Amino acid sequence: MNSHRLLPKCILKNFSNNGRLFSYDVLKGTLAITSAKQFNTEANYYSVAMEQQLSQNVEQPLGVLVAYLKKKFDLEPLLLRKKHIQTIYNYIYTLLARSPNIFTSVYDGLLFKEFFTLQQIHDFTVADAFNLMQQDNFLNSYKITFLFNRTADEILLASDGYTQYQSGQEIVLIAPLSPKIAFMLYQGTDVYDGKIVHANTEYLLRLNTITIEQQKQRKQGYVLASNREQLVKVIEDKNNKNKKQMN
Repeated sequence: MNSHRLLPKCILKNFSNNGRLFSYDVLKGTLAITSAKQFNTEANYYSVAMEQQLSQNVEQPLGVLVAYLKKKFDLEPLLLRKKHIQTIYNYIYTLLARSPNIFTSVYDGLLFKEFFTLQQIHDFTVADAFNLMQQDNFLNSYKITFLFNRTADEILLASDGYTQYQSGQEIVLIAPLSPKIAFMLYQGTDVYDGKIVHANTEYLLRLNTITIEQQKQRKQGYVLASNREQLVKVIEDKNNKNKKQMN
């Protein structure tokens, strides 16, 4: 069985266009075409039991919430229930627990690793990290709203599933669900006050540039889009700004 190592298929499908998903390798600087079914998968990466656990506890509730947000895209306001908040937390906890850097850290520090299969290490790394994050409730300090994009441009998706940036005293975490909708969690002032944030073209270009830069800082991964031109636009803008800074 092929496992999606990090991003669930239900999210990747939202970024597909006629079955195609465009990816930008942040280290090689190359563009390629893949699909939601194939992107970042590996045979038997997780056990069947872990796949079922992720599906039942995270991906199925996430799919229901995404469908609700798409339905309400033009019909504000939204009613954010307690179960929705937990679904948002669980999704982000899972992204962090499944990240390559978490696995590398656990694997490098694991004693007697020869007694475990790689699949077992993948399973307990995700399970333990997820449970610890739930117990610590570290996302409770973040307020929650949504980023809605009604422009012609896309929200790009990092292969780690999220982008985080600081603006003044405010820390913002964006977890895209589609090219038009993202979870938006923030710490700091009450500037958003739970109200939906509507992206404009300038903000999207800045956000997408940060997404590429941040994924590159993690020294691995990709940035994804349903439209090749969207990736090219951000990459060229970023390169032009770098050239101006050098001159």
